[in-house]
Amino acid sequence: MKTLITMKMLTLGLLAVMLAGLFVLPATAIAQEGGDVTVDGRGRLYAKGSGEVEISMGGHIRLRVDGDVSIVDNAGDMRVRLRGASDSDEQERSTNVDLTDFRGFIKVLGTDFSVTVEGQVVLHAQGPR
Repeated sequence: MKTLITMKMLTLGLLAVMLAGLFVLPATAIAQEGGDVTVDGRGRLYAKGSGEVEISMGGHIRLRVDGDVSIVDNAGDMRVRLRGASDSDEQERSTNVDLTDFRGFIKVLGTDFSVTVEGQVVLHAQGPR
């Protein structure tokens, strides 16, 4: 009898841990060719692929890009760091950014901004804490 109660408690404990893990995992956006994905909410996002990406958010985002990029500051507090793939120097900007045929890394921090990428992109985004 005692063993049965212990097994039930262990099973319930493992189930609770697994369910909690589902809420901790970051969101991943996946779209098939020609498909659209809309992700709404709070937390983290990871996305990778080619095509067009449009994201409006507050918080911070890191991107690896090969293509055209447009970044718009909607709140007046955005900071952007750019490093081209062939550059070791990092540029810092606090105004809207338009880049054509950019290949490199971008970090954006702000309370309300929009990023549009046309090309290949890997992004990690996190909303405000």
